[in-house]
Amino acid sequence: GAQLASLTLWGVRGVTDSGLEALASKGCGAQLASLTLWGVRGVTDSGLKALASAGCGAQLTSLTLGGVRGVTDSGLEALASAGCGAQLTSLTLGGVRGVTDSGLEALASKGCGDQLTSLTLSELFGVTDSGLKALASKGCGAQLTSLTLRGVRGVTDSGLKALVSAGSCAQLTSLTLSVWNGVTDSGLETLVSAGC
Repeated sequence: GAQLASLTLWGVRGVTDSGLEALASKGCGAQLASLTLWGVRGVTDSGLKALASAGCGAQLTSLTLGGVRGVTDSGLEALASAGCGAQLTSLTLGGVRGVTDSGLEALASKGCGDQLTSLTLSELFGVTDSGLKALASKGCGAQLTSLTLRGVRGVTDSGLKALVSAGSCAQLTSLTLSVWNGVTDSGLETLVSAGC
């Protein structure tokens, strides 16, 4: 527990908040640099809050949450309150339908942005340009090498322009834009004009 630097639970449907609470009770959290919860449907905000209360956040450089339907902005806010944000180099949020701009704003408020090299947002129906602008306000874009926006309906050219204004494209080597987003030729032209 207390020595774990990386925790990955992928498609383990029998794991719930109780499992994360048990890990947290043994000190798991304070040393975590990487947290991946994917398809672990029994995990909710309560599980993230348990890890946060054990110190999970300040050391995180990689946060991946996917298909954890019980996680909302409240879970991200708990991690942010524990310091998650400033050290993040990789942020992946996929199919976490309870996450909105408020969750991204919470991470940004703790400094998430200027260290990010990889940003993947997928099937987040509550995320809009405002979420990207919050990250951009903290420098998200300057170090990005990989940007994926998939099924994020509220993101438009305005969100891309915010990332570009923060320095996006200078380092970008991978760009994926797909399904249900409001990006047009104008957004792509902005990326190209920035050197993408």
